[in-house]
Amino acid sequence: VNMPSEDIVALQSALLNLSLKCYRDQYEYGNKVLENTRKIFDNIASDTQVPTGTQAAKELVKMLKIPIDCYDILDVLKLNHYKLVLQLLSYRERHTVCMYIINGILDKETIIPTAEQVTQLFELLLTLIVDQTDNPSEASRQTITNEDFVEEQNLVARLCNNFQAINDPDQQYHIIKICQDTFKNGGLERMRFTYPPIIMQAYALTFRYKTIREQDEKWEKKCQKLFQLCNQLINTLTKLETNDLPLRLYLQGALAASEIGSENAETIAYEFFSQAYTLYEEQAGDTRAQCASLTLLIGTLEKVACFGEENHSTLRQSLTQAATRLVKRPDQVRTLLLCTHLFWSAQRVNESTQKSEQVRDGEKVLACLKKATKLTTQIMDQSVQVQLYNELLNCYIYYFNQNHPDIDITALNSLIEKLQSETSKISSNESDEFIRNQIQKTFDYLRQQSQVEKFQGLQINN
Repeated sequence: VNMPSEDIVALQSALLNLSLKCYRDQYEYGNKVLENTRKIFDNIASDTQVPTGTQAAKELVKMLKIPIDCYDILDVLKLNHYKLVLQLLSYRERHTVCMYIINGILDKETIIPTAEQVTQLFELLLTLIVDQTDNPSEASRQTITNEDFVEEQNLVARLCNNFQAINDPDQQYHIIKICQDTFKNGGLERMRFTYPPIIMQAYALTFRYKTIREQDEKWEKKCQKLFQLCNQLINTLTKLETNDLPLRLYLQGALAASEIGSENAETIAYEFFSQAYTLYEEQAGDTRAQCASLTLLIGTLEKVACFGEENHSTLRQSLTQAATRLVKRPDQVRTLLLCTHLFWSAQRVNESTQKSEQVRDGEKVLACLKKATKLTTQIMDQSVQVQLYNELLNCYIYYFNQNHPDIDITALNSLIEKLQSETSKISSNESDEFIRNQIQKTFDYLRQQSQVEKFQGLQINN
């Protein structure tokens, strides 16, 4: 009774080490040691934590690391009193043990396969998942600028990828729901890390339901529930100061819905896409972010193949108009060149055959190219203008190779002549060397192609 608490813990640690290493399958031995440890501290001072930084606290941390080193986490969860001993520690030591647990799981690549085990694990890791009343520096911790907080939450996010009910999709759905119910209590700063992995898990689960659609007649309803859940989670993330993350997640949802191809895929994909477009419009003050987001929107629409003509037409026209509304001329030109693919290689569903087909609207492609050419002539910076002429020429070459009916050798020669003329005007300093190399590669390609019959008549100066 007079023994110092740190010595008591050291003895219990030795006993725990012995029981776990010599009797690996006898969980009750280790559990009994943990139970006795908790009882000893309850007798010393009931309902009080071991003071942080003390030798007893350090010894308890060492003790709690032993099962993590000996077992994988699924075995540790069988030690019912592990959590009770962990609760003896104050915030700093609990945090250390929780980080050790997660690193152990990630290093051993342990898969947690059931909702019950995920729940038990979250009970152990609560210190990292929700605010703690005994955290002395909580106000300064919960911010994206705090490196320790970011590292900790990145580990929690990575942990979500280890929650895999490999042969039971319905069990996986329960795991995702438990993650949602747990993480929603963590606050918005944590959600920016913890929500994206469970959203991606939900998207992945829709593909698993699609593969078993022959055995599960309710697969479409289950997919719809998952998309509704994702919409709800992403909507929460829109409250963050950045729109980039939710916008990307919405677009990923549109792609997933298109790939799944369920009965209401078009409705889901359109909802996700329109939400992403709304977020794009809210970025009005940030020209660089707007240009990057518009590029993502265009690329995604080019890949989504479940829209009928009405919805596809609405979206591609909206994106083309958005390209012309960008603040900077070079951004307008580049996004317009991307928009040409929405009228050519993008896919829509034919109403009569119900099969997807490429748009192939040569007239609209040419209109975009002409608009981009006109905007390029209005750019004042000579180097930027020449670079854009080169990008225009590359785009014309692409559609010439694609057998666009209105793009012929004459159109290519006209652009080549313009590019060669403007290139001679730019200086030969180091900053323009990159542009010259780009142009040289374009001309090298054209000289090589001029041997092909299709390219006969090309006029390139040496």
